Amino acid sequence: MKLFHTVFFCLAMSCIAFAQSPDTKLDIPAGVKYKFASDEVNAAAKAVLEKALAGDQAVLKHLLSQSATCGPMLWQTLKPVAGPVLLNTKPMTMIVATPAGVVTESRALASDEARQAFWVALTGKYPQLASAKVRKAKANEISYYWATIPFDIEEPFFAIEAGRDVFIAQIAHDKSKTALFWIDLVGDLKALKPQQPSDATTIDLCINNVIGQPKKEGRSDCTMQPRSFAGDVRMLLIERMTSSINSTTSSGQLLASSR
Repeated sequence: MKLFHTVFFCLAMSCIAFAQSPDTKLDIPAGVKYKFASDEVNAAAKAVLEKALAGDQAVLKHLLSQSATCGPMLWQTLKPVAGPVLLNTKPMTMIVATPAGVVTESRALASDEARQAFWVALTGKYPQLASAKVRKAKANEISYYWATIPFDIEEPFFAIEAGRDVFIAQIAHDKSKTALFWIDLVGDLKALKPQQPSDATTIDLCINNVIGQPKKEGRSDCTMQPRSFAGDVRMLLIERMTSSINSTTSSGQLLASSR
């Protein structure tokens, strides 16, 4: 009888583990720096994201309460349908880590008005987000995000599965609030279009900024930097998005790493 109970218990635990694995187990690609959060933090952030997507306006207000970034693939799809408020947001030059080093564009959402306009455009273009599934990201989704950012991935971080489209979202979470930090549409990096010449005025978020020697305005000659600078770049990014992005500069420049 004791043996029976032992076997039954082992089988039951195996079934539970198997049932949870698709949504909880992560396959982190080699070379990706991924920082985990506690189950409690992830669950709280996931609940906020799900409620906001479902149309809870009070929760949405909290989710959009601080500066965020619309990633390059998502911006590429939203730009043709964007209104004046969204089109007037600050362009951010992205040097994406592909063999060709694609120079493309994302958008910084620094004001409440810009974030509201972004959300209207996003949910208008992708109405299926209202019933989307928020889950752990798969390896290819993590790889996509990693290729487009100059900092480490930190949880809370989720994939948003909306029909055929999959988005990734990194959430800024602390004791006082849970807010969107970065959102993008997962796609083929080769499909990213080069940045247009009209967006040439930039302030570089690159090695000279990291060592405290900001460049003058104008197109940068800096190249893709190793991820040893990722922590400093991330802090500069957050600072830029929360303060300097409202200055007279027309854009910032983000560099994903060389591998």
